[in-house]
Amino acid sequence: MTNQDIKKAGNQIFFLGLSLMILGALAIITPYVAGSMVVVILGIIIVLAGISSIANSFNSNEKLFLIVLGIIKIICGVLIISHPILGLAFLTLLLAFYFIIEGVWKIVMSIQYRHYAIWGWLFITGIISLILGVMIWMQWPSSSLWIVGFLLGINLIFTGLTFSIFSKEYLK
Repeated sequence: MTNQDIKKAGNQIFFLGLSLMILGALAIITPYVAGSMVVVILGIIIVLAGISSIANSFNSNEKLFLIVLGIIKIICGVLIISHPILGLAFLTLLLAFYFIIEGVWKIVMSIQYRHYAIWGWLFITGIISLILGVMIWMQWPSSSLWIVGFLLGINLIFTGLTFSIFSKEYLK
C-alpha cells in the first residue's frame, strides 16, 4: 500500500465512524423508529432464511423437513414485518431476559473468580446488567417503544467513535 492508499483508507474509516455516530444520534432521538427498523430488518432476514431453506431442500435428503422449516420461517418473518410493534415488544422482552440472565451469570462467575483482581469489575457489570434487565422488564411493554432503538443508538455512537479514533492510526 502506498502512503496515499493508507491516507485514503484512514479517511474512509473516519467518515464511516462519523456516519455511525450520526446514525446513533438519530436512533437515540427517534428510538421507536430505529427499533421498528431493527424489527423489520430482522423480519426480512428471517424471510430470506426461509427462502434459503426451501432452496436448499432441493439438494438434500431432508426435503420435506427443510421445506416445512422454510415455510415456517417465511410466515414468521412476514408476521414480524406486518406487525412491527408486536415484534418490537417481543424483542424487548427477550432483551430484558438476556440482561437478567447475563447479570446473574456475571455475578456468579465473579464470586467464583473472587481471588483474581478483576473480579470486582465482573461483579459490577453483572449488577448493572441485572438492574438494566429488571428495569426493562418492569416497564414492559411500554419500554418496547424506546429501549431497542436507544441501545442501538448507544452502540452505533461508540462503534463510530472507535472507528474515528482508529482512523487516526492510519492518518499518522
